[in-house]
Amino acid sequence: EQEVTLGLMEGEGEELKQIAEAFERIQDGSYGLCETCRKKIPKERLKAIPYARLCVVCKGKEEGV
Repeated sequence: EQEVTLGLMEGEGEELKQIAEAFERIQDGSYGLCETCRKKIPKERLKAIPYARLCVVCKGKEEGV
């Protein structure tokens, strides 16, 4: 149980970091732009993952899909 709890806490910490980075992108005007190809990230993706930094195509390439 302890390992599961620690794993969940690490995941939550990473998600909070990504949210904070999304706020920084809002402030500098780069929110909603893919960090790799610089194209707009579709609104549907941002609704599902508000802190997304890559479009679906670039995320797939990053994950080797």
